[in-house]
Amino acid sequence: MQENEIAALLALLDDENPGVATAARGRLVALGEGALTALNTAIAADEPRLRNVARAARTAILSQGAEAAFIESLARGELDLETVAIDLARIERPDLDPAVIRARLDDLADRVRSAAAEAMDATGRAAALGAVLGDEEGFHGNAEDYYHPHNSYLDWVLDRKKGIPISLSLLYVFVGRRAGLDVFGVAFPRHFVAAYREPGFTAYLDAFHGGKVLDRKQAEVMLEQQNLPAHASLFTEAAPYDIVRRMLANLAYAYRDRKAVAQAARIGRLQAALEGGRARA
Repeated sequence: MQENEIAALLALLDDENPGVATAARGRLVALGEGALTALNTAIAADEPRLRNVARAARTAILSQGAEAAFIESLARGELDLETVAIDLARIERPDLDPAVIRARLDDLADRVRSAAAEAMDATGRAAALGAVLGDEEGFHGNAEDYYHPHNSYLDWVLDRKKGIPISLSLLYVFVGRRAGLDVFGVAFPRHFVAAYREPGFTAYLDAFHGGKVLDRKQAEVMLEQQNLPAHASLFTEAAPYDIVRRMLANLAYAYRDRKAVAQAARIGRLQAALEGGRARA
């Protein structure tokens, strides 16, 4: 019976009445994975409108599945930051291949590893990340369109080479750790940074500004310029939960700012799952 319903719904996807077409698409999305085979066939159809609507329905179904899997992992309290960043991106772009993202990170890490090996001291090793990611690759902050949602997604950051402080800092963390460097996130208010440490040495990396290396005093001055007290607690390694919460809060604001109701609601569901997982931990 479901096959007959799906066939009938497909026939309505390019109906001249927009309301009928929208209702058919909505029902196909509600049917979920059971409709994917038929939608894949429709995507290969000769009619451009049918192809486009079928592709949108397929993306919505896959996005639903990616969201459900992500919520399940958050609810279990599983917060590997790199996995979270990739899985979050797959909700927005469900055809994204995690292996491709990780391969791109691997390639960047190989270059950072080589640059760090040539450094003469700890400051030089800290600067290796900015030399590759900032100077050579051109990753930088998107000051012109700071609140665009794409600035928060790892895949878009890699594609566009721009983002916000937390997304760029996490890129430094993922690449740096792959390169064998002890890099971690530091949750300064208003301006997340990465940090590099080795015995007797810690430097802060302003990924938004090309990986500029700051010592403790310079980092304190940066906070004071924002009228923020430089409490010692601010310089500690940020916990995964706090990082993910901040990532989601940034996206929630970005979508609300654009009045993207459906996307904002989705982020709200992710935030609830995150808090639920923390409560059960």
